[in-house]
Amino acid sequence: MGPNPFLGARESAGVNLKSESGMTLTEVMIVSGVMMVLALGMATMLTNVGRQQKAIEVKGNITQLSQGVRGLASTPASIQNSLLTTD
Repeated sequence: MGPNPFLGARESAGVNLKSESGMTLTEVMIVSGVMMVLALGMATMLTNVGRQQKAIEVKGNITQLSQGVRGLASTPASIQNSLLTTD
C-alpha cells in the first residue's frame, strides 16, 4: 500500500501532529476570558480608588473651610472686622 494522497507530507511520513507545540482555540478562548475578567476587576478597582480619593479631597476642603470660619467667628470683634472689610 503506497502513500495516501489525501494526507499531507507530515501525516504520510508518520509524524504525529498532536505532539506539535501550541495552544488550541479552546485554550486561547479560556485564557482570553480570564484576562477580560481580570481587566474588568482592575478597572472597577481603579474607579473606586478615584472616587475614594475625591471624597477625601472634598472632606479636606470642608475641614479647611470650617476652620477658616471658626477663626473668623472666634470673637465678636473678629466677626465685625470680617463683615466690614472687603478684599
